[in-house]
Amino acid sequence: MWRRWGDHERAARAAARAGQVLGAVIIGLGLAEALTVSYLDGLWLVLIGWFLISAATAERKAATAQAALAGVRSLRS
Repeated sequence: MWRRWGDHERAARAAARAGQVLGAVIIGLGLAEALTVSYLDGLWLVLIGWFLISAATAERKAATAQAALAGVRSLRS
């Protein structure tokens, strides 16, 4: 995505959003599995989806902060 758009922040936001959507889908599948087939297996999928959403959200925030601080110089010279 970065190569296509040439914008690191935009690519990071798109990738993070895709990760959040995938995490939500995995959570939904996990809930469905927990209610129908195997509670323990479904719980694992829910935890994996939650972890994926958390990681994607953290990456989005890091990319936004990096873009916001791009022009700021360090106090160390």
